[in-house]
Order: sequence, then C-alpha cells, then structure tokens
Amino acid sequence: MSTTYNLGLDFGILNNRLFGSVDLYDTRTSDLLLDRFLPLTSGVGFITENIGKTRNRGVEVALTAVVADKKNFQWNAGITWFANKEEIVELATGANDIANGWFIGQPTQAYYDFEKIGIWQSNEVDEATKYKQAPGDIRVKDQNGDGVIDANNDRIIIGSNRPKWSGNLTSDFKILNFDFSFQVFARIGQKFQYEYASVYDPAGVENSLQHDFWTPENASNDYPRPNASRSRIGTLYFTSLTYEDGSFIKLRGMTLGYTIPEKVLSRFGVSSLRLYVNGRNLLVSSKIKDYDPERGGSLSNPIPRLIVGGINLDF
Repeated sequence: MSTTYNLGLDFGILNNRLFGSVDLYDTRTSDLLLDRFLPLTSGVGFITENIGKTRNRGVEVALTAVVADKKNFQWNAGITWFANKEEIVELATGANDIANGWFIGQPTQAYYDFEKIGIWQSNEVDEATKYKQAPGDIRVKDQNGDGVIDANNDRIIIGSNRPKWSGNLTSDFKILNFDFSFQVFARIGQKFQYEYASVYDPAGVENSLQHDFWTPENASNDYPRPNASRSRIGTLYFTSLTYEDGSFIKLRGMTLGYTIPEKVLSRFGVSSLRLYVNGRNLLVSSKIKDYDPERGGSLSNPIPRLIVGGINLDF
C-alpha cells in the first residue's frame, strides 16, 4: 500500500514568455513485496514476502522560456531538474539484511562492499605485510583502523545505482528557413557495477582484454599485478574493482533542418518540403572511457550512435 503527498506550483510571467512548475512529493509504501534470498541450507532459493516500508521523496522543477519570437527568428529553451531520495524505512527483520543487500536508510538497491583505495605500491611493503598482502595487491580501506580487514567491520555502503539528481536541457531555434534543436541529458551521483571490470584476466595473457595492470615499472592504482595462478574469483577483494562512478552528461539528440520556400515548391505542386539530418547519442562525458553510462554498467545491448537524414514532404 502506498500513500502519496504532493505539492505543486505552476507559474507564468512576462506574458507567459517564461513559465514552469515545481512539484514536491513524498510517497510512503508499506507491505512492500520483494524476493528475499534464503540460505542454501534451507533448501529453497528465495521467498516473496512483505519486507517492510520504503519512502520516496523528491522535487521536480521545470522551466520553459520563449527567448525570441520574431518573424525570422524563434528560440525556445527548456530545462527540467529532478532529485529523488529512496530509502528503506523499516524491515520485517528489524535490522539490516546484509544477505539481500537491504539496509535501513538506503535505497532498495545499494552496494555493500570493501572500499578500494588503490593498489599496494613498492614503497608500502611493510604496511602491506601487516595486512598479509604485498605490492601489486588490491588495497582496501581499513574502516575502523584496527589493522585487520574483515567482512563484519570493514564493508560499507559503496553507493547505489539511484542518481542523486538528473536534468534535461532542450532548445530549438528557427532562423529564416533553417531549424535547429538539441537535447542534453545528465544523471549525477550514481554508481554501478561495470561489467568490463568483471571480465578482466588476472593472468594478463596476450589475448585478454586490455587493463592497466600494476607492475613494478607501472605503478598503476587500477588493477592488481598479473598472476598466472590466480582466477578472478580467487583475487582478494576482486569485487571492489567493479564499482564505477556512473555520472554522465550526454548530448542525447540534435537535429538540423531546412524548409524549401513555398514559392519554389508551388511550381511542382508540393505544399511543403523539409530536409533534415538527425543525430542521437552523439557525445558522452563521463569518467569511463569509451562507454555510455546510460547502459548502467552492462556490456550487452549497446546504445548506438545514430545519424539519420530524411525528408518531410506534403502535397
């Protein structure tokens, strides 16, 4: 069962040359149904049950402006910004459910793991030895500073695939017979598990994917030293490699068009003719090289970059 409270404001000024809206909402859900995984000793993989209560609250702001409205020049612009906070308020167990990744005060999908802070370097032999490691191994943070890395005291909430905020900017122009429009989209403050990091080969053999492995001559903080006798699963703190900052700003779309003047078309019995070229997913700015974070970390189902030309014709 969900209960939603909503407060909205619509406004327009300058003869509606500038108008927009602000919406605040708060949704509280109880008796939420989710699949809860059970220990293997139970003989059952999972059960569906009412896990507890969740809360979603946020704000959405939309603003549209008619910047110019003249005979030979029109310009409209719009921006939308929205932020949402999702959190588990209560669990049926009364405490955090680590096995299922549910934590009170966190979203229903949160990453709970060791925090990678780099790779042990050659000048850190003594400190690495205290943790029974060596230069080239993955270094994670000793959260409580007791000199021991253990799952009970040194794992934290790494992040969530829920963004802190998202935004959208659109603009369209018309100058004489030319028209131009674009859309920029941003999603900030999200993390995900990057599949590319999960398929790296610890042995670093010739035909494996390219990763920036640590070696004595290459003091990388990205991937541990190659080890022919080690598997991915056998690499200590392997999963800490997979988390990436998924924030991005993206030129999602752009269109350029030209409408043939009516006096040119009239002799051919055509009422209107517009030529255009449209691009989709043209540019992405993020911390992940050669990857569109809108895919959420997956290597499947790529988002293609498209450039398409067309004709709009009316008789």
